[in-house]
Amino acid sequence: MIVTLRPLALLLASGFLLMLGYGLSNILIPVRMQHDGINLNNIGIVLSMLSVGFLIGAYYSRTLLQRVGHIRIFAMCGSLTAVAILVSGLYPEPMILATMRALTGFCIACTNATLDSWLSHSANEKNRGRILSINQMMIMSALFSGQFLLNIAPIDSNILFVICGILFSLSITPIVISRQKGPQIESSQSMSLITIFKLSPLGVVSRFYCGILYAGLLNLLPIFASKNGITDLDLSIFMGAAISGAILLQFPIAYFSDHFDRRKVMLWMVSTLIILSFFVPFLMNMDLFKMTLITIAIITGLVACLYPMSMSETFDTVLKEQILSAMSSLLLIYALGTIIGPYFASIVMESFGSQALFGFINLVAFTLLIYIILYMKKHKSLPLDEQDSFIMQTPSGVVSELDPRTHYNEAQFEHTAEVEVAINLASKNPSVAVNMAKALILKHPDKASNLVVALSTIESIDITKLYARNYVGRTTNECSYSRSLNQCLT
Repeated sequence: MIVTLRPLALLLASGFLLMLGYGLSNILIPVRMQHDGINLNNIGIVLSMLSVGFLIGAYYSRTLLQRVGHIRIFAMCGSLTAVAILVSGLYPEPMILATMRALTGFCIACTNATLDSWLSHSANEKNRGRILSINQMMIMSALFSGQFLLNIAPIDSNILFVICGILFSLSITPIVISRQKGPQIESSQSMSLITIFKLSPLGVVSRFYCGILYAGLLNLLPIFASKNGITDLDLSIFMGAAISGAILLQFPIAYFSDHFDRRKVMLWMVSTLIILSFFVPFLMNMDLFKMTLITIAIITGLVACLYPMSMSETFDTVLKEQILSAMSSLLLIYALGTIIGPYFASIVMESFGSQALFGFINLVAFTLLIYIILYMKKHKSLPLDEQDSFIMQTPSGVVSELDPRTHYNEAQFEHTAEVEVAINLASKNPSVAVNMAKALILKHPDKASNLVVALSTIESIDITKLYARNYVGRTTNECSYSRSLNQCLT
């Protein structure tokens, strides 16, 4: 472990300081807006703007890294997040706050992409999963610790905004003095939303719902707690419990996901989420603080685990070589959910009171539960040995190149007569070669697999469309060839 961490210590130190300030800002902004008397609808808009900025940053971060470089992008974003939080303290008007939150979201997405890409370049096949876990633990421990910085100074002063600015500025120093140079990265394209939805409807839908639930819950929890008399250190403990649940619960969920039908595990997760959310207002009214903390931790953990569950569900049905592009599309879907979640949660709370936050969570979770049940009735499950492995991921970063599933072996194929003909055709007319593969799929799938693997090595052919054509809408038996094709390509 020490050998693994030593060359990455400065990178992780920069990430920790940045996320520490980010954790403080996430609880400071909604609590301060509530203290200043800003209505919940405006609070919801301000909080949703963070996700708007995050979405833009996630979309453009890779391009910026290619043009500018890792160190410069991190330094720029570290200083801009400091500016954003300081301006928020000086001019706490909804319009200014919304703009600054969008800027913060943009910078956080870019810095996360910077660290993730850098760590991925430094990792190898043996320690990649370990570094991913360490990075996730660093992020969540920083977010957890940031909640307790709220007690350093009064909420009505600007001291906490200054502390945030200091942390954001300090985060630049370790990465700038690091001896490691930022890696060169290649451009990548995201899979179209239509394609990924056809391949994995449940993966896409659960990812979208995860965004709504997670962002709505964590952004509005400080306001819910404050309106129920939880303030000062108790508020930090309350939010710390929520964040700790987001990572601790992933370990048991990972076991169940890898040993049982993943769809049934998701069904159980959502059902438990609904039941526990129903009891939270009663626990608050009965002043059972410790029980409330445990319940909140489990609820947040279940919601957070929908994030990696949706990834695994999607990766069951996409080619390994397309996982990175599928991640980009899943991030877009998740970000759309995070934009919607805080705003609609705030509207519900404004209309029906703070207790309605968990009514909102229940309503959203119930619609997801219905969808999972309907999906399970129409689609047969994969055998356990063909399910993709659960990889711990928290809803706090961008597309993780550290995920071991993004690395695959190059396709291997036998040079038969059919392959030679198809390759020659592909150089002149790719569509003819693809049609040839389709014909073989229908007549001789045993021969077609070798041909399709060969075609996958040709840049002019999008093999994903061929794979999707022979997977979508079929039963388990009819999909056996497509899954074998997936294995051949990986």
